[in-house]
Amino acid sequence: MANRDPLKHFLKKEDLEPPIRRTIIDANTGLPYDLTGASAVFYMKTVGGSVKINGAAAIIESPASSGIIRYDWTTGDTDTSGEYYAEFVIALASGKEITFPAGEFEPGKSYINVLITNRASN
Repeated sequence: MANRDPLKHFLKKEDLEPPIRRTIIDANTGLPYDLTGASAVFYMKTVGGSVKINGAAAIIESPASSGIIRYDWTTGDTDTSGEYYAEFVIALASGKEITFPAGEFEPGKSYINVLITNRASN
């Protein structure tokens, strides 16, 4: 089942699916960003601030004009249960950078909240 809230993502420990996949919306137009020619990286840290993923390559899906970005988990990314904050940093073709989510000034709304829980087997 897909995660419906764009600011929440749930996984079990050691799972590598589902990836974090989001549509980046331009706050000024309400339309998806055209990510043609852009590159992106993914960051994730514990709620306490310890870095877990530091600038790993993210994928811009085709067509890039759809504004869809994704991070595919790799071995070790989900090996520790807990609560994490995550974000994408996108370098647009224009040379400008945007961060998703840009956030609201409320706790927990300026990051994607990732919750990794233990499997029943561990």
